[in-house]
Amino acid sequence: MRIESEKIKLLGFDAAKIKGLKPDQAEMLKHMQASASVVDIVQAFYSQGRLISFLSLLDLLQVLLSIKAIANPAFYNYFLPQEDQRQISEAQIVTTVTGTQFDKNRLAHVPFLRSLNADLLNIFLQNSSVMQVPEGVVFCQEGADQRSLLVLLKGQASVYKRQADGKQKKLVVLNENSLFGEAAFFFGTPRSATVVADTACEILIIRYVPALYDGAIKTEKAQQLQWRIWAVHALLKSEIFSDLPQECFDALIFAGEMKSFTKDTVFCRQGDVGEVCYIIVQGRVQIIKDQKSVAHLEQGDCFGELALMVTGGKRTATVQAESDGIVLEIHRSHFYRLLAQNLLLACGFERVARKRNPQR
Repeated sequence: MRIESEKIKLLGFDAAKIKGLKPDQAEMLKHMQASASVVDIVQAFYSQGRLISFLSLLDLLQVLLSIKAIANPAFYNYFLPQEDQRQISEAQIVTTVTGTQFDKNRLAHVPFLRSLNADLLNIFLQNSSVMQVPEGVVFCQEGADQRSLLVLLKGQASVYKRQADGKQKKLVVLNENSLFGEAAFFFGTPRSATVVADTACEILIIRYVPALYDGAIKTEKAQQLQWRIWAVHALLKSEIFSDLPQECFDALIFAGEMKSFTKDTVFCRQGDVGEVCYIIVQGRVQIIKDQKSVAHLEQGDCFGELALMVTGGKRTATVQAESDGIVLEIHRSHFYRLLAQNLLLACGFERVARKRNPQR
């Protein structure tokens, strides 16, 4: 179970002694006093048609943890800022892989692999092995040239990215059936983050074999895979998602739906209520504000996320297609479900959105 779904158990404390609570945090605290989970709190705000500040929620949790007001043991390692910073020893890095015969039925819960046609899935599995990783061990190292796709079959792992001070900051937690390493697999880019096993983990390693995949992904049967590759490429080029580790792309892509569009398609109009955000996978759009073209967006750019996170749901501009193309469309309900289940990732999105719109 994701920690965000765990019911929060508060210990006896005087809530009045917590200084500087914002109105939304006071409301969040009431939900916690009723044993709500992080997911429950986000859903409560969403069901009322209200925006929630994930940063405020994380700040409140950290305040409560700092005064030992939360009884859930796992929350202390997960949410406290001092636990987000760690030095990782090179000696921890896994260098050996144990191959084993694999039961394909175990992949039924992995969305990406489940979406492949049988022939392509067999190619993947014929070039795979399983790695057993002990707790606390690194199995994916930032900057490493490891051209393989990884699936977390069992256990839990944390994704860390190196900061300017040389320390590793925890950005996101991976749970069972998470897939990561797509950028390295499809494009040969170095690993963008370090992944550490929080518990004993079982990892499926799918090795890249150019002679096999380069032909397979060009077939009509592999269109969904081809679109996914384009989506990963778009995210790699995106300024908006540049601070997120590539290992988070799987969750983001599967929160949405790939859709093609034609020239002159209007995605949204200024002042409308926003229910969807978009990531451009292919093509080009123009941003029109007060009937004037003010910007152009292309592959990797995102639009519509401000309405979902920081502008009260109102579109700040009209967006119209200047060419045919493909977008990754993420509906508000799916967007919030994704973020509610990973508060650290949600805070990363909110920081990006507020940076783009500092007035709100």
